[in-house]
Amino acid sequence: MKILKKCEYCENEFTAQRVSTRYCSPDCNKTHYKLLSRIRVIKNTKKRAEKSKNNSNSYTIGISNKEFLSINEACELLGISRSTINRYIKTKKIEINKLNKKVIIKRKHIDIFLEQFQIVSIPDEVINFKNSFNINDYYFIGEVLNMYNTTGHSLNTILKKNNISKIKLGSHSYILKKDIIKIFGNPKNLQNNG
Repeated sequence: MKILKKCEYCENEFTAQRVSTRYCSPDCNKTHYKLLSRIRVIKNTKKRAEKSKNNSNSYTIGISNKEFLSINEACELLGISRSTINRYIKTKKIEINKLNKKVIIKRKHIDIFLEQFQIVSIPDEVINFKNSFNINDYYFIGEVLNMYNTTGHSLNTILKKNNISKIKLGSHSYILKKDIIKIFGNPKNLQNNG
């Protein structure tokens, strides 16, 4: 008996040998199976992540109110690894109590430990510089090297000789355009003369 069916994956019509046949070829069967498996894994991962997020939030709220914490709870509360907290315990930066063989940490000892750390204040001149910094007023070092056809060593020598400082942002260095133009001249004039 031959039955006209539609493939569940590619939706092409085909003649099936059995009523239970769902795919026109083994390739469609394998591809669709992999697709459905991938979708199922993604759904399960999202469910687990959501469940974990909900559990960790309530867990953290719960441990922040406890008077005594286990090592794992202290790690969770401080957001540090177990080896880090063990190092603090070994160097006596965090006091511990033992209850039989179980190590517990008083919440007040964690608070005392955290009070040791001072908040570093950022100087006003740094804040003012960051607020007034305009990238358009600066050349990237690579731009200077290309525009004036010079090497990094000779550029550094010229900058030191003229007491011109570089500004470092991340891994890149910048120089004020007006300082470069003062030393080398306007790059537009150099291009017109060349």
